[in-house]
Amino acid sequence: MDGKRLFPTREGTPQGGTISPLLANIALHGMEELIKEKFPKKWKGKKIIRSIPTLIRYADDFVVLHEDIETINSKYWHKKGNENWRFSTNNGLFLAKHIDTKTKIHKKVQGRRSPYDGDYVYWGSRMGHHPELPNRLATLLHKQKGKCEWCKLHFFYGDLLEIDHIIPKSKGGKDEYNNLQVLHRHCHDKKTYLDMTGADDKTAEYKEERIEMKVS
Repeated sequence: MDGKRLFPTREGTPQGGTISPLLANIALHGMEELIKEKFPKKWKGKKIIRSIPTLIRYADDFVVLHEDIETINSKYWHKKGNENWRFSTNNGLFLAKHIDTKTKIHKKVQGRRSPYDGDYVYWGSRMGHHPELPNRLATLLHKQKGKCEWCKLHFFYGDLLEIDHIIPKSKGGKDEYNNLQVLHRHCHDKKTYLDMTGADDKTAEYKEERIEMKVS
């Protein structure tokens, strides 16, 4: 429920569902035998000096009981970093806390988009690769977050795109990713015109007809 709206659980295990204890018991099955194997009884003559720990399972919870608190402490509670009390084992395994999980932000897919809808501009910008795009173009689209570096507007499906050398090769620019950018074709024309004329102002006078020459 969110407010007054019901959102049915279509996958996974619902919280409090009857299947949750069953899955937990399947996962914990065999733990009793493992405990008996790792912590057998210890005898001194005819006297038991260490008994087998007791495992109690109920629904999807469990607890381990043992008469010797020092045994439990030495086996399962250790110092980790600045913490003096972390449930862990001698071989370095430890019970993770929520804070130990690094946050990974996932960007929601727009509307009804699909990787198979043919919109290579959107998917190249999002993922950095697409079967219909050259690797270089897809990588640059992803790096630029789908925006033209000249006009700063987003690319859209059907736009004519070209790869530009930020420093033209004719002026010593290298054919490397840090010297490449994706531009709209008309933005590329404008930049090439300014590169040719030596102007450094994007508002400089520009002839709108396409420059018939090999661009940078």
